Amino acid sequence: MPEEKNDFLVVDHDRVNKIKESLVPENLIVAMSENFRVLSDPTRIRILLALENGELCVCDIAALINLPQPSVSHHLKALRQLGIIKFKKSGKMTLYSLKDIRISGLLAVARDFSRNHV
Repeated sequence: MPEEKNDFLVVDHDRVNKIKESLVPENLIVAMSENFRVLSDPTRIRILLALENGELCVCDIAALINLPQPSVSHHLKALRQLGIIKFKKSGKMTLYSLKDIRISGLLAVARDFSRNHV
């Protein structure tokens, strides 16, 4: 296919079309954006980092990150809705843990990337 030319650029249509075919569908891009929005909160990152060490109850998480229990519960709800943490009842306590080990990998990548930017 011939290249379009104007005063500013030359478009390589073959390359552009090939890349377009490999792009993620729009609905998945929107879902990814929403996931990043939920994960962009520093308190939620602290909670996830704490849960990498195993199951914790709300009171333990609150003590670890120095926040009131209702605030922690609010953040746990957002993480549960995202589907990256799970909970189980143990008597009167609710224990939270990471639902998917890939979250630890995501946190590790973010931690490594961020070290280069602090």
